[in-house]
Amino acid sequence: MVQENALQNESYWPILAYAAIVLVAVTAILILSYLLGQRHAEKATGEVFESGIMPTGSARLHFSSDFYLIAMFFVIFDLETAFIVAWAIGYEEAG
Repeated sequence: MVQENALQNESYWPILAYAAIVLVAVTAILILSYLLGQRHAEKATGEVFESGIMPTGSARLHFSSDFYLIAMFFVIFDLETAFIVAWAIGYEEAG
């Protein structure tokens, strides 16, 4: 029994080593990118990107909460429909 647990624990070492290597590589890439990257602010940094249309008015408009509620209902029923369709397709195969 003890030997079986030892074998099960040994099988996790490659996964842990891989996760550690990936974590170190991602951290090193992010740090090197920050240290070696160029920092500059150009004149057009705050401009609208490639549209050519100058913004008019404020971008902060008041929207009714009904739109938020409709969007939430859409997401909920869309997910429900996806699960029901998947269940219906697999229903015949399951018996």
